[in-house]
Amino acid sequence: MGNEDDIGEETGVVRVRCDWASKAPSTAVAETVAVAVNDEPDEMEPLYTYIDPDALDALVSPGTGCRCEATDSVSFMYDVTVLRSGEVSVRKNDSD
Repeated sequence: MGNEDDIGEETGVVRVRCDWASKAPSTAVAETVAVAVNDEPDEMEPLYTYIDPDALDALVSPGTGCRCEATDSVSFMYDVTVLRSGEVSVRKNDSD
């Protein structure tokens, strides 16, 4: 995790800043969820169990031609917000 990242022990939110040119949004989501639950990405259920990683990448990666709003949000197991600017935040759902 980089200098602008926030573990959010008080808020329950883990927030990271990524460069989509060097890291796919789906990879960033998997890594951020792992941090949120204090686990390793390869020890967790695969991201594709919850969402199509290619579709997520196409939705938020710049230059894909998607006409979606600038702020895109998806929910699966955890509340995950992915911004085109490169921010990923994860808040564990209360229902877990």
